[in-house]
Amino acid sequence: MSLCALRSKYFLNGFINWQSSFLKPNIALLGQGKVENILREALRELSCLVETGTELVGFEQSEHGVQVRLSKRGADGSDVEGTPEYTTYDWMIGADGARGVVRKLSGFSFLGETRTIENHVVGDIFVEGLSPKNMLAQRISLRPTETPHLFSFIIAGPEISHSRLSMDEGVIRRCFAENIGPQTELKFKDIPWVNYYVFTGGQGMNSGVQDAYNLGWKLALVQRKLAPSSLLQTYSEERIPVIREMLQRTTKILRQRFTEKTNEAWSRSDRLLQLGINYRWSSLVLDERKKAEDAEFADFDFGGSQEDDLIEPIDAYGCADGVLRAGDRAPDASGLIDLSDPLRTPKRHLFSIFGPSYHTVLIFEPAHPLCPAILRMQKKYPENTIRTVVMVVHGQTLPTYCHGANAAFEDHGGHARSGYGISGAWGIIVVRPDGVLGAIVSGAEGLQRYFDGVFGRRGN
Repeated sequence: MSLCALRSKYFLNGFINWQSSFLKPNIALLGQGKVENILREALRELSCLVETGTELVGFEQSEHGVQVRLSKRGADGSDVEGTPEYTTYDWMIGADGARGVVRKLSGFSFLGETRTIENHVVGDIFVEGLSPKNMLAQRISLRPTETPHLFSFIIAGPEISHSRLSMDEGVIRRCFAENIGPQTELKFKDIPWVNYYVFTGGQGMNSGVQDAYNLGWKLALVQRKLAPSSLLQTYSEERIPVIREMLQRTTKILRQRFTEKTNEAWSRSDRLLQLGINYRWSSLVLDERKKAEDAEFADFDFGGSQEDDLIEPIDAYGCADGVLRAGDRAPDASGLIDLSDPLRTPKRHLFSIFGPSYHTVLIFEPAHPLCPAILRMQKKYPENTIRTVVMVVHGQTLPTYCHGANAAFEDHGGHARSGYGISGAWGIIVVRPDGVLGAIVSGAEGLQRYFDGVFGRRGN
């Protein structure tokens, strides 16, 4: 199931501002069970089964793969002792969080800290007599879900016994009854699930999704033997600085919210949206435009040592200079017209052109004469891993030497051209499968240098 299918099938009515660089949030308030069912359904469509009641108890790695030892207790946990199972996989991915067994068995360190006083107990509870329009504030929060009478709750506060609440449903019901006031007509009933966590604006969850996306497209190429395993080394190179800053930010939020009793950490909510997260420092990205600008200013003395001038500080959560660079999130653009459509409608946007299984090469008008060389270069790399897209300005016809590209669009309103800062010789943009700008180059040589880094990295 595609992201678009998930959006149209399950999301609430929202809006998209096509003039902005990124899609506006289209938020749906769903219960935990509904979210898990949606994800499991999507995985089933990809022939992937989630085996509940299965625990990893050990593993051994060799040059041929990973041998794992599992304990299968059944989806309902009826097999208390657990039935052992031994099997081998090509790869093992630890996607079970900081407390997960994969990290512990692997001996990996965790660069954060565990704090309990600020934990929030969360879950779903059926409530009779409470309208979805009602609001319970302060330390207890209830919000309606898509299921009638089912509300998601949050219980927070340093005086709360989080471990006791998360283990005893009766205590949770009494907590509600004792703290919501005189609404005695309310009946707190079944609690489908409950857990506890630290609320920091979804930084951990969104970081996990980004981790998976960053690793996923690289691992897919390596597994299909289209790229060397050394490509996977760029996962840590790109993601660790992001996670390090994420931990610093969430720690600051917790300290100011619960220790200093202020909301100052939330004031810069634009940063918490994580739309500025980038990998500018990555050895995998290539920015010829930035290198040319640096060379142009190399002879100027701005003070400081020459070594300091060569080192650009890492700003993983956002770019202060406001200039689009390789390693940044690729922006959207509206008003694109598919030149293969006889009716020239409807208008498309860039996000509908990018894909998770291929690189997209955007060829703007400064690079149109290079189309033949770019298309020849494309054939050197694995099939269906690179898509070439020619962008023409309003009123311009597609040059005949660009007809071999995978697609061509008219940038009717000029949003793509301005959004990507197209000027001078810099007319070629590469967007990675994870939506990150992989390269900004001026010609086929730079393009080949970037793709050699992806598909033919040395040191395998």
